[in-house]
Amino acid sequence: MEPEVANSGLQQRRLVRRNRIPKTTPGDFWHWKDFNIGIDVTVYGVVYHIVDCDSFTREYLHSQGIVMNDPEEIPPDPYTSLTQLKIKPHSHETKVADDKFKRFLEYDGKVLRFFAVYEDPDSKGRELRPHIIYYYLADDTVEVQDYYRKNNGRDPFPLLLRKMKLPKDWKALSVDFPSVAMEVLERKATSYYTAKDFLVGEIIFILGRRFLIYDADEFTRKYFKEILNITQKDAIDVSKKMPPPLVAVSKYVHTD
Repeated sequence: MEPEVANSGLQQRRLVRRNRIPKTTPGDFWHWKDFNIGIDVTVYGVVYHIVDCDSFTREYLHSQGIVMNDPEEIPPDPYTSLTQLKIKPHSHETKVADDKFKRFLEYDGKVLRFFAVYEDPDSKGRELRPHIIYYYLADDTVEVQDYYRKNNGRDPFPLLLRKMKLPKDWKALSVDFPSVAMEVLERKATSYYTAKDFLVGEIIFILGRRFLIYDADEFTRKYFKEILNITQKDAIDVSKKMPPPLVAVSKYVHTD
């Protein structure tokens, strides 16, 4: 009997019916005392190598005074090994793709808001101009608006940077680079600012300008602490300090 193997292409199951098997020596037949583990048995011209036996056979032969050899490993069959490899289920780690639509549904309408100042070199006294930086979690884009205050002596110019992904390599551009009119191509941008780059007390470069982030709103602080495990620093006081009052060192004395 040969164990049935699926799609082997060979004759299987019963190969030789029950009968006395002759040995290669004429007139001699195989006897049960001739069988042992590790020997070769020739059956009608086919050589079979015995590698093991069941427990009943082992106990019976042992009771008849026959010492059985130790079991042997069955040599691997290339075809069977290849077949088992194909049908064996393979476990692998499935990488989660960056599903933009899923991210949009999860973070749509959620915006991080940072407060920053820019030191204007063209103004008298190098005025600190406040701005609001919006970071959109749905698509990792950034928008910068000028925090316009009434009667500040400047024309309103609310939008400094339209909503877009902010490349980090803009930091290397000069201050007078016309970035408002020119756009950096996608292939020229090596990396972009992420939410982790916007930290209170840190300086970031936008359109070649240095912006100091001095505060963030409550939602932004909560998002950094619970989602990113980052605690934002306390707000920084960037209000312009008033000069101390003049102290007279002498008094006018009227003399005739």
